[in-house]
Amino acid sequence: MNFGRDYSRRQQFEEIEKPALQPLPKLRYEFKQQTYATVSQNNHARLGCDNHYYSVPYQYVGKKVKILYSSSVVEVFYNYEKIASHKRIKSPGNYTTEKEHLSPAHLFVAGWSPEMFLSWAVSIDEVGRQYIFFILNKQQTPPIYAAAKIEISAVRPTKNFLM
Repeated sequence: MNFGRDYSRRQQFEEIEKPALQPLPKLRYEFKQQTYATVSQNNHARLGCDNHYYSVPYQYVGKKVKILYSSSVVEVFYNYEKIASHKRIKSPGNYTTEKEHLSPAHLFVAGWSPEMFLSWAVSIDEVGRQYIFFILNKQQTPPIYAAAKIEISAVRPTKNFLM
């Protein structure tokens, strides 16, 4: 039954549509959701549903940005222009940062490491190294290092002046 046509749907598919078919994309389509955030002073925007922070270029501090996110990607837009893209990480309270987004002042701090502070503390004395070691390991400072606390606090202004 062709209903007044001299071809069937199957014939039309086989002759016209089937040759035009392309393979399915290798990556599955992901639905995206959107939200808005204001870029904080540390040049990160908070994705509220995950309570995770993603960096954006420091020029956008204080700006309201649109965040589009899927199960695997977070994209940040300002005035319809994509300014940042990150792999989505569902780690509450943590930060995902690209060094290219940091201001020169933040780049200076980004170079800090536990090893740098330990080597600086050794230059003061062994008690200073032990004290910094306890701080870095988030252990409560033992009372015997109270004197080291005073000594290091006296040296800190000098270090800040030198850096």
